[in-house]
Amino acid sequence: MRNRYFPGHGVGFLLVLMTMLITPVVNAAGDTSDSKTDLMQKVRDRGYIPVIVQMQVPHIETLTADCIRYSGPDTDLREPQKSMEADLRLEAAIRNVAEEVLAALAGSEYEIHHTYSTLPLLALHVTPQSLGQLQASPQVVRIAEDRLTRIPEYRVTAPSSPETSSPMMAEAVELIRADSAWLAGYTGAGQYVAVLDSGIRRAHEAFTGKVVVEQCYSLKGNCPNGENSMSGPGAARMHPPQYYGYDHGTHVSGIATGNDGGSFRGVAPDANLINIQVFSRFSADECNSNEPCVMSYNSDQVKALEFVFSKRNQLRIASVNMSLGGGEYDSAVECDMDNPYVKQAIDNLRAAGIPTVISSGNEALCNGISAPACVSSAISVGATTKGDQEASFSNFHPQLLDFFAPGQSIRSATGGSNSSYQYWGGTSMAAPMLAGGFAIFRQYSRDVPLDELLTALHYSGQGVLTKCQTGVEKPRINVGEALMSLMSIAPPVNIQGSQSNNQSLMQTEYINTLTWEANPLNNDKNVVAYRVYQMVDEDKVLLAEVDGATFAFQHRRVGKRNEMRYAFTSVDGEGEESGPSVFVLKFGVEQ
Repeated sequence: MRNRYFPGHGVGFLLVLMTMLITPVVNAAGDTSDSKTDLMQKVRDRGYIPVIVQMQVPHIETLTADCIRYSGPDTDLREPQKSMEADLRLEAAIRNVAEEVLAALAGSEYEIHHTYSTLPLLALHVTPQSLGQLQASPQVVRIAEDRLTRIPEYRVTAPSSPETSSPMMAEAVELIRADSAWLAGYTGAGQYVAVLDSGIRRAHEAFTGKVVVEQCYSLKGNCPNGENSMSGPGAARMHPPQYYGYDHGTHVSGIATGNDGGSFRGVAPDANLINIQVFSRFSADECNSNEPCVMSYNSDQVKALEFVFSKRNQLRIASVNMSLGGGEYDSAVECDMDNPYVKQAIDNLRAAGIPTVISSGNEALCNGISAPACVSSAISVGATTKGDQEASFSNFHPQLLDFFAPGQSIRSATGGSNSSYQYWGGTSMAAPMLAGGFAIFRQYSRDVPLDELLTALHYSGQGVLTKCQTGVEKPRINVGEALMSLMSIAPPVNIQGSQSNNQSLMQTEYINTLTWEANPLNNDKNVVAYRVYQMVDEDKVLLAEVDGATFAFQHRRVGKRNEMRYAFTSVDGEGEESGPSVFVLKFGVEQ
């Protein structure tokens, strides 16, 4: 249940209140530049508005730094108690101040939308009286209207070829060389990509077999349970199809991590998902459109980002994707000032090694991008065509845009059925390309600093000259090249296997014959040996080390037609060993 405090009022007040709650004012996303006088005038005009309150919490910087110090699922096993204690200290400090601030509102009308455990914030609905009390409180640093953010308008497009029956993303995957990372054994396995969007069609075939952690935050109470928050299976269920953008999150999730077990594979096909529904429903009039739509409040986005941060020590979270935004910014300083709460949440995640990837927007701007992509600690992504040209709709800024990724005519899962796909175009399609790429990087290593990953992406990318004729190039991401640049040596490729038998009078011996090829990326890296391992659960058991000129190994005395997992590595003259390329020898129906 949502927390409501309406002293001295009856049903009539609640009816008026609900009318005010469903009348939003849509502005540039994140614009929190209201003065105290402006904000008070707005609440007097409307009677009741949603706000985000920033509080003064003693030692908040030190307490947050302690939490970040114990971040990630690979934290030393001796440290989990310290991590839990640090989180609890921060939460208690914020809660104590929040309780004092709320206690001072006794006798006035307000509603709690969200409290926070890692950020010194409260999300409230306030009346003129309660707003005045908050503005007078010495424990309140800042109050800003809780603004709305739209899903960028995306384009449903026809494919460039007549083939429409097979859900392929192969062209985009090949452009960014994610397929070469797969060949090396890196598919995002064991990692999580967090998608903050309009929910997901969980039963879609593209998500079969995945772990999907579901969460919902919706100021208007549009979570599946009718409340403003929900956790667990079904929490991130997509909105009804009459709302524009209802299956946007399904399409985005498919690009990042989709895998139908057949021809459709997202960038990180073996990664899992944290899917957080952060949108509320609005009428056509409220959307300034011919159809109803979904829009997202900043407070819901911040709560979702905090949820991801809270899971940093339980799940291997590779990245966050936010394919949403609005407004126009040409200055990171101005953007950070106008979006301080989203920035705080993104800062915490980045300090914990988790990048937040955000689409730059689809207004064809030449000198500006949307919020929150413009936040200085976010990773902003624009869209390119499959011909490596900047897409006509993509927002660009020479300093604020970080990367390009394919974002035109991208075929991914949609909400029409459990097997429906469409080609969409937008920077919303480009951002999850990079978010999925981070899952590949983090499967390779959790220890490479985020800044080093970004440097690898920058120098390995394909330069794209902007349509805006600024003479500035930005890199179109090349996930495979970036991955290999992180490795001093790469594993072998094109691994194959078969089983044969060797019969004698006494017994029949079964033999798995395994073959591979040298990785072209090792041409100048003096590979002197290959190692063959058998995978037992998640452990590698060394079977053999063979000469660097040998590309075959026979594993003898194995079980007849037993599925087996192997790992292969390359070794150079200095004894440096590559990461593993995993191969599973499977058998079909008995001949």
